[in-house]
Amino acid sequence: NDNILRTPIYESKLDRYFEKMVLQTPDSLKKECDMILGKAKAHKEMFKFTVITLTNKYGKSKIMGLDEVFVHMVDNYYSNGQAFWLDSAGLYRLQDRAKTLKYTLVGNPAPNITMKDTADQFRVLYNECYADYNVMIFWDPDCGHCKKEIPKWNEEYEKLKKDYNIIFSL
Repeated sequence: NDNILRTPIYESKLDRYFEKMVLQTPDSLKKECDMILGKAKAHKEMFKFTVITLTNKYGKSKIMGLDEVFVHMVDNYYSNGQAFWLDSAGLYRLQDRAKTLKYTLVGNPAPNITMKDTADQFRVLYNECYADYNVMIFWDPDCGHCKKEIPKWNEEYEKLKKDYNIIFSL
């Protein structure tokens, strides 16, 4: 019933369900989003509210890796024409954001990039990946956090290189 949208009940139940009842992994969350939205399709306003709420929730997630749920929502509910409420400019912005995130999702290979190293030489990411494990750190010498963390990484690298074929690049 769409009338429940005019109360605080539905949104709080939806939020509680996804926060407390569903395992916080992209695969579980995507499956549950699809299940809930399959049921919500019976009512246009319920479907609209649920799609928007879940898309916003995972588009702003502070948990690493859950941006995959946002990409899933855009690919499956916006890009295929189900978002009847959205104009072409809004759709373009969502698709552009999802396209950008798609290349940086946890578990996917990073885009092949070319950057200068600390010796001012250009390096191509995938040309540098010839060990079993490759650690690449992108940092700024003026960054306060970097100044604290880089020495820790150096110490860890010294320990790890004894047991693993690992390359550490800054």
